[in-house]
Amino acid sequence: MRFTPFAFAAGGQLLVEYLVVGGGSRPNTLRSGGSGGGVVSGSTYIYSAQTNAIVVGKGGTSGDTNGSPSSLTTSILNVIAGGGGQTGCGSPQTFITGSSQQCGNFGEFNSAGGAGSAQNGTNASCSTPAQFPGNGGSGSLWTLNNTYYAGGGGGGYGNTDDTPISAGGKGGPGGGGKGYGSDGNATAGTNGLGGGGGAGRAAIPFNPARPAGDGGSGSVIIAYIADRQLATGGSVTISGRYVYHTFTSNGTFTL
Repeated sequence: MRFTPFAFAAGGQLLVEYLVVGGGSRPNTLRSGGSGGGVVSGSTYIYSAQTNAIVVGKGGTSGDTNGSPSSLTTSILNVIAGGGGQTGCGSPQTFITGSSQQCGNFGEFNSAGGAGSAQNGTNASCSTPAQFPGNGGSGSLWTLNNTYYAGGGGGGYGNTDDTPISAGGKGGPGGGGKGYGSDGNATAGTNGLGGGGGAGRAAIPFNPARPAGDGGSGSVIIAYIADRQLATGGSVTISGRYVYHTFTSNGTFTL
């Protein structure tokens, strides 16, 4: 069956839906998970012969723990999704909605999960002699492709013994990395999803530090209803009624 690209209107304009995801952060606190990047979605018209600039944010690293913002700039709007912040916050921003996400909570041993773009991380819980790091908060579900983005990183095991009794906190849905624990070292947030990195552990007496995971890079996706590709830019896939242009690095979208 072929679909008529009804979104391609008169006057050389195309109605598109977009998703902008900032880069996730690398934890910079003792044992708390990194936050996912900001997430902004919406719809707009793209005009023919117009160059639309795409900037994709990088994930946080040991050199710069903050994630970088991603953006979509057209002739009629400028959408910015903030990178994950150092304090368990992402900061999605847009000149249209002015939305922002909440901060994560910090629990016992500072081993809370990082904030996802849609939900705070959970606090750590303690019961002698074990300590159970918190899980990363959930990222945002984009219903167009049924995928979560910008999950928070899991908290890291923080007791003074160097043989963890409990596993690290789980990364939140949306590419959050897991924290350090009995199941191994922390892992990075997933690139392209903007997940926060899993928490490691600072050096404590007689025991070495355990590294945190880097934040995952962000992405920008532009989608429209059509039976064939109508524009250029990014990695192009067709699924169901939609054509998707996915950017995991800087580029341009041109109709």
